[in-house]
Amino acid sequence: NFENQTSKVIPNPFLLFTKIHFFNPNNEKFDLSIYDSLGKFVTSYKSNTDEFIVSLDNMQGTTKFTLNFPQNKYYYIITDQNNKKVSSGVLLTITQ
Repeated sequence: NFENQTSKVIPNPFLLFTKIHFFNPNNEKFDLSIYDSLGKFVTSYKSNTDEFIVSLDNMQGTTKFTLNFPQNKYYYIITDQNNKKVSSGVLLTITQ
């Protein structure tokens, strides 16, 4: 149940990895792009299922602006093969 959302992040915030669930009944190919809080591209994923598994390891090379806050904010965009945005949202990471 997406409760009027086109995607859902579970868990959010996350420590090591999270899953972004979205509606994909025909198993079409979708792309996920992740950006930091300044809009800088971080990483991307491809999937033909109804979820993306996002690992914090893939974000380790990026600059993190923790500024003593317990979370880092990232933005994601899911696009179809025609590069049309089908969903977007926020990922929150927990720092140790």
